[in-house]
Amino acid sequence: MAPIACHTRYDWQPAVASDIIGVLSSHPTLDNSMLNTPSASEFSNAIHSQFTKLTGLANMPPVYRQIGNSHSALSTYLAMEQCLVDSKISDFDIEVIKLARSAENQCEFCIGNHRRKGKTAGLSDDDIERLATGLAPEDPRALSIYQLLAQLLAGGDLPEWAERTLEDLGYDDGMRVELALAVATISFTNWFNHINHTR
Repeated sequence: MAPIACHTRYDWQPAVASDIIGVLSSHPTLDNSMLNTPSASEFSNAIHSQFTKLTGLANMPPVYRQIGNSHSALSTYLAMEQCLVDSKISDFDIEVIKLARSAENQCEFCIGNHRRKGKTAGLSDDDIERLATGLAPEDPRALSIYQLLAQLLAGGDLPEWAERTLEDLGYDDGMRVELALAVATISFTNWFNHINHTR
């Protein structure tokens, strides 16, 4: 079975986001947020330890504390992101997923964040722009990841071409599990930002 043709553009038309300077964890106070911002003292030492291990920061910025309106959600989110940091999947592959998924979900906050992270991970400026605006990348590996993401989002079991693509990319069973986790993690972040009006 031949690979499905990769759509030139998704059906949605995302707004093109301007770059957001700095990483998610160092973003300034979110003036337009819809959710309460708990104080740092409300979180357990265990959650603070998770956060510091993941980000290297001592102080938890507002956006994390807003996720922390559900302590269990924040702890789970931090654990998911830590799993990706510890995984064998390359930053390059993860940033293709996160940028493409953020564009599909029209999350301008994450698009800006992952533009910068994508560049650090080795994506070309052209492919970053293409992914950020809902277009397929030109780099062969990035395109393979993009097509796999599109197939996962289409639903159903992966077809034979997708299984072969995973083999060609060197994905073992553990990495295939982590691939699904990468999609789930960025999807949660996008949806949370829409609920919270994160800016």
